[in-house]
Amino acid sequence: MRKICVYLLIFVFLFSLKAQDKIITTKKDTVFCKIVSISPSRIFYEQIESNRIVGKSISLDDVAEYFRKEQATSAIQSTPDNLRVPKRIKLPPAHPWILGVSVGRSRMPWLLSNIDDQNLANNYQKLKNGIHLDASVHYLLTDWIGAGLQYSYFSSKYVGNNIRLIEASYPIYITDNNKVRQYINYIGPSVLFQQYLDQKRKFKLSETLSEGLMFYRNEEQMSLSMPSSTYYYTNNYNVLSTGMSLGSMIGISAEYYLFPYMSVGIGGKFMYSKLSKMSSEMRSAETTQKFNDQKLEYPLNLSRIDYSLVLRFHL
Repeated sequence: MRKICVYLLIFVFLFSLKAQDKIITTKKDTVFCKIVSISPSRIFYEQIESNRIVGKSISLDDVAEYFRKEQATSAIQSTPDNLRVPKRIKLPPAHPWILGVSVGRSRMPWLLSNIDDQNLANNYQKLKNGIHLDASVHYLLTDWIGAGLQYSYFSSKYVGNNIRLIEASYPIYITDNNKVRQYINYIGPSVLFQQYLDQKRKFKLSETLSEGLMFYRNEEQMSLSMPSSTYYYTNNYNVLSTGMSLGSMIGISAEYYLFPYMSVGIGGKFMYSKLSKMSSEMRSAETTQKFNDQKLEYPLNLSRIDYSLVLRFHL
């Protein structure tokens, strides 16, 4: 008789789970159960183990979403018009903060493309290639969109020697040695979009849109060897050029979750900006010259393409 009561109780419980409740954890596991109650911090549920009904609970921090059958609690609710109604509840993202870091190579194919002096453009080709380091922080408003801040740092350099013929009849040459380093910093608000590519939510695509400020800095050390009536003499110059302009950024990355709190991947982005005004300062042993906010005859195209390794932390 006792066994019959136990089996009858189990049968009644199984019948009540004809359409089971479901909990999906942040680790992408699915728990089929009967949800008994929900507190501000935990979900209490029941499962059958070894022919016994076992009560369990799980922290809401570990729950991505749950699916519950609303249960009748009064005679009125148990009427045919108020039968159990499936209720699917989306919880806020388990890890709403996303901290991102990326590093890689960059290419500025349009830098100095509008300069008529082809010799100057050729000498500075190496400034078109450099490295970048990005950092970002976003807060997920939903599971697929977030808002935050984007920062990007770019650097490239050029070292070279040039010999120029200034008088063919003698002949007379000028020699110049250049060391140039270019820095570009970008910062601005951004929007993050993300889509999961599989049911286990291991693979993800992310897109970023941003609008902000671009800060340009160019440092140049130049040494000129020029002839006098009897010998060559050398002048050394230090030139600093700076400017600021608006910039835009669009990026995409494909990522894989190594852990629930960390993903890695590859990405690329395009940054657009043109610099129309620049301040400069040139110093030598004898003189110092300054020019503030000079309008450039040809705007400097700072647009570039980046290729990155991406690391993101989900907190």
